Amino acid sequence: MAIQFEPGQVWRVLARPQDGDAHVAVLDVINDGELGQICSIAVTGINIRNAFVEGGVQTQLPHAPVTAEVLRAAVTELVESDGPTAEMPGFSEAYHQWREPYDAGEAGVFTISLNEILDVIEQAAAAHG
Repeated sequence: MAIQFEPGQVWRVLARPQDGDAHVAVLDVINDGELGQICSIAVTGINIRNAFVEGGVQTQLPHAPVTAEVLRAAVTELVESDGPTAEMPGFSEAYHQWREPYDAGEAGVFTISLNEILDVIEQAAAAHG
């Protein structure tokens, strides 16, 4: 049976070699007629080189929208069911910056692997650094 994601779940994930003990929090789940479940996630325990943050290393990603398939391929273990959600401070601003344009048909979701997402963000930060 396929994993069903719910807001508040925290999962351990397969991370890139440079990342630490990476976890994903499922902030929100919406159903899209074309893509199925879309999971808004936050990622912690990562190491993204980013000159725009103090110390030059970003250790968390406050929001990324991904398909459930992307998330299923990354998770290894459910560690919490009462974690953060999209309306909690620290997550709500980034979530709504995506959700409003998504609802208007002006924003999409990631369909590449979680590690590829982290690599793309790191490359974008390096290009603007």
